[in-house]
Amino acid sequence: MSLIKTLSEQKYPVRFLLSRILMRTGLCKLFIVQRNGYKIRFNPSGISAQLWVDPARMRWEERFLEDYLKLSDRMIDVGANIGTLSLRASTLVGAEGEVFSFEANPTLCEFIKDNQTLNQFTNIKVYNLAVADSSGTIYFALNKSDDRSRVHLSDQGIAVEKQPLDRVIPDVPINLLKIDVEGYEKWVFQGAEKTIQNSQVVMFESIPANTEHYQYSVRENFQFLLDRGFQIFKLGANKTMYSVDIDRVSQYNGDLFALRNLESFIARTGYRFPNAL
Repeated sequence: MSLIKTLSEQKYPVRFLLSRILMRTGLCKLFIVQRNGYKIRFNPSGISAQLWVDPARMRWEERFLEDYLKLSDRMIDVGANIGTLSLRASTLVGAEGEVFSFEANPTLCEFIKDNQTLNQFTNIKVYNLAVADSSGTIYFALNKSDDRSRVHLSDQGIAVEKQPLDRVIPDVPINLLKIDVEGYEKWVFQGAEKTIQNSQVVMFESIPANTEHYQYSVRENFQFLLDRGFQIFKLGANKTMYSVDIDRVSQYNGDLFALRNLESFIARTGYRFPNAL
């Protein structure tokens, strides 16, 4: 894609161009991005650059956390990237709460730790692990757009340690399990039976093209959660959620929310469910 075309697609083209210059020179690290309740360093990564260019970007996920999480809660963040959701969750659950942050990409994991230190947050535990269905070593394919890096099923890429969630997370109640692993959700779920049974809400990415990369369908993830007592919804505007039918899940691209107890969730958030059964 030509530079002119790329710039024409940007909301803030001048700032976008400047962000690329800053990353190439390493000067980006001198800049801090203020977010709601926390800050991040402009480290040389795609998400860091996007947030420096437009600090209001990607706020909907954080707004959900603000609506749902309470003091003393526990959240698991699988596929944390630079840690934005882990950091926001840290401020919401407070000193008595816990955030478990997992990132397979070693560089991005260091950025999470850097941002944690920058904010002086002590309730986040950071793990440089690929979350999977078994222990061992797995290969991680790095993408030029680092938010699209993913587990590789062959021996291509960088070798990273893999562990099931159930071998890392203690047997405790979990308020929110968030998973964003570019289609590798099936194996995350298989290694997290106990953790999922302990979880009240599972927020997971459901993109057919991503699961097809691993030769399975989004329907399998959907059925896995239904079989374990969850109802599944998509997020709407103005604190609404809409039930998602398993026969139509392949038509949807985005994050879905598996809720264990609808009444409890409504009491926490005040959300409305216009088409809930």
